[in-house]
Amino acid sequence: MLTDITFLDWETFDAETNDPEKVDKRDYWERLLSPDATAKRRVRRGVYHGYNMGSRMRSWCASHDVVHEFEFEGEDRPWQELAKLPSWTGVADDVDQILSHLDLYVGDPDRTFVIAVQHSVRSEMEGRTWRWRKQGPYIGEQERLAEYFYDEPEIEEVWGFHMYEVTPRGEETA
Repeated sequence: MLTDITFLDWETFDAETNDPEKVDKRDYWERLLSPDATAKRRVRRGVYHGYNMGSRMRSWCASHDVVHEFEFEGEDRPWQELAKLPSWTGVADDVDQILSHLDLYVGDPDRTFVIAVQHSVRSEMEGRTWRWRKQGPYIGEQERLAEYFYDEPEIEEVWGFHMYEVTPRGEETA
């Protein structure tokens, strides 16, 4: 099932982390972990802006620990293809499509997940190197016609996603 998480506030993050890069980026981290930014990050229950949060998820999240994070390694996913399992990461046309795609996982009441998403609009991508093949499988219904998202003639927006299995802090994992 999807679960909501609590992000650290800036003061706690500042006091508890020992990240040498953080000192040079104090303004960035303070804005990122402000109460306003945290509230805006939630899309719906268990879905948050912040695609592929990776190690940041481990240091930003106050309420849960990451149990498992699927790492996408290009378009070849032989073990997933053989098992017919949906990818934990990829690109969709909208959030509902992501939830439908991941239902095998998020529908399990004995496991808890968080999905990080990134909303990308083609008109805002000029000069960026957003390539389809580096984003995971496309599960959408539109036809991809270009290597770079910005060059797509018809697709206007997409949602990248990355799912994490989490457990409440302090609970043992099996």
